[in-house]
Amino acid sequence: DQVRAEIVGKFHAKCALGILNAPDATFDPETDVYLPRTYGASDHTAGKAANKAELQRALGLEERPDAPILFWPSRLDPVQKGPHLLTEILFDLIRDYDDIGLQVAVVANGGFQQHFHDIVNQHGIHSRVGIRNFTEALSHIGYAGSDFMVMPSSFEPCGLPQMVSPIYGTLPIVHNTGGLKDTVEPLDVDTSQGNGFRFDVFDALGFRWSIDQAIEFWKLPEDTKHAQLSRIMTQSKKSFSHAATAKEYIDIYGKMLKRTGNFSTLSANKPDARLMDDPYLEPFAGHLRRRAERLDAAEKRLLDGAAELNDIASGHEYYGLHRDLDGSWVFREWAPNAESMRLVGDFSDWQPSEAFRLQKINANGGWGGSPASLREAGGAR
Repeated sequence: DQVRAEIVGKFHAKCALGILNAPDATFDPETDVYLPRTYGASDHTAGKAANKAELQRALGLEERPDAPILFWPSRLDPVQKGPHLLTEILFDLIRDYDDIGLQVAVVANGGFQQHFHDIVNQHGIHSRVGIRNFTEALSHIGYAGSDFMVMPSSFEPCGLPQMVSPIYGTLPIVHNTGGLKDTVEPLDVDTSQGNGFRFDVFDALGFRWSIDQAIEFWKLPEDTKHAQLSRIMTQSKKSFSHAATAKEYIDIYGKMLKRTGNFSTLSANKPDARLMDDPYLEPFAGHLRRRAERLDAAEKRLLDGAAELNDIASGHEYYGLHRDLDGSWVFREWAPNAESMRLVGDFSDWQPSEAFRLQKINANGGWGGSPASLREAGGAR
């Protein structure tokens, strides 16, 4: 509660912002090495059909190309992931949608897996519900060969399956919480918006309602579904990517630079002229000069508002714990809005009362210092 309250305070003070993770770049149906047939937004119908056949064979399901498949990719953790919501309605789903041959594919590990086996064995629905332990290959085929991905998590800080699945043209069905709420928008065919289905009340009835909504979409004409899935695949591949995530980080640093005026982490980051002229460092002179030129260019991009991710990362070469020119250890940190800074560590037995007070070392928000005990120990952990 204390951490939550602090984050809420920082958020309202415009000092906190959330950035979504992004799936690994290997999750791409156009290049996925695990798929028997790759595909893209334009030819997803044929591509997904081929992968559906492979998924059905791998899980021992009836090989029926017109059967919708619900795919469970997450670990079977009843505390967070909500597998008990699915087992509670599993048999009813199979019975109620017998006319369309609805199938369920579970590719996940966890102690709760036995509950799925028990239900399948009790009702003899092995051709409609397949359960296998997780493998990377089968998981990828599951994303490609299914129609819907189910993720009824009770809580989810971010989550990745709900971002992976629409890239493969498999629509997510999720609980309206955390990162799932941030990434899954209710599908509206009339306005061509949204990418999945959400339910608000965390119980089996709410989950069943969202599945029913998804099946209604599945029953639409093929050309309507094709257009929506093509749109969703194209948008998801762009939105849920490392490039999009990196841009969010760059935008944050850009806002910080504007807020702090003439700040540049790189101005103090350039190699000192004394280093480049030191005869003992002659072998490294070329490297040091190239580094200075690179940082000059990076600083210009920062000031011009055209920063790249590598430009921001360059600041780490200067801040933190480093050897100073005289061989002593020095700790530097950048905190342009701080009024004071103190350093604790092994040298102070991690006692706040023994903390070392850092001093401002430049007008751009840099702080630094070297505690006596740090110098005597020759370093710190």
